[in-house]
Amino acid sequence: MDKDTARTGLEMSAKWFEYHAGQRQDMFKTFLIITAGLCSIIGYLLQAKLLPLLALSGLSLSTLAALFWKIDDRSRHLVGIGETAYQSFWSALGLPNEFCPPLQSAKKQPRMLRFKTLYRAAYLVCFITGVATTIVGVVLLTKA
Repeated sequence: MDKDTARTGLEMSAKWFEYHAGQRQDMFKTFLIITAGLCSIIGYLLQAKLLPLLALSGLSLSTLAALFWKIDDRSRHLVGIGETAYQSFWSALGLPNEFCPPLQSAKKQPRMLRFKTLYRAAYLVCFITGVATTIVGVVLLTKA
């Protein structure tokens, strides 16, 4: 591969990465906004003892968390494609690997949190909260 093609590929893969990483961030922000609204609704419904709606809201929260988790997996895959292409074009240009951003960020570092871990923790907490809310709503509804 000639240098001009590799340079163009490096630029395009960087833009691909930037676009999909930004999209992933925006998607998570949307998840947080929707989740905050649903949690507020759940709090109100619990206080007002509107149990059928409480169970439905809990189910909605769990479903939302599961869907966003799957969408995040897809987004992470697309980001990974950009990283792989970037590394390939970086090497084709003969640039030293110790300065390649995707290779450097992939190195394991002690006590380092990654977005992937934090996002999945948020999805899991919301999923469990939704399931628990649904169970509470159904149990209280059967006792009423």
